[in-house]
Amino acid sequence: MGATMLWIGLAPIGLAIVAVAFILGGGANSIHNVAVRTLFQSECPPADHGKVAAIYGAVTRTAVIGGYVAGGCFFVPNDAPTAYLVGGLLGVVAGLVGWRIFNRRWSAAPIKASTRQD
Repeated sequence: MGATMLWIGLAPIGLAIVAVAFILGGGANSIHNVAVRTLFQSECPPADHGKVAAIYGAVTRTAVIGGYVAGGCFFVPNDAPTAYLVGGLLGVVAGLVGWRIFNRRWSAAPIKASTRQD
């Protein structure tokens, strides 16, 4: 999603480019949603699924509202390409951070399998 936003921000503005980026970004968003829900169901006890989904929804909605406020305050109405660049960079960074957390690659030393709590 972040990469498609960067593409929109960096590319010459054209309807075809934006349309393709929106389609690719929408597909990436759908894949992300499936992955998040699969992760919740596989990593959380069944009794906690509802609670975890509610927390995820609250955090996601808060982030969306924050994005609307930031976009409205800093990029309205004539600087949409910069808004796409900032949003795209945030998306790419968030994806990389999430990938590293998920794969437990924040430290150089490998984590022993026995330290994982299931």
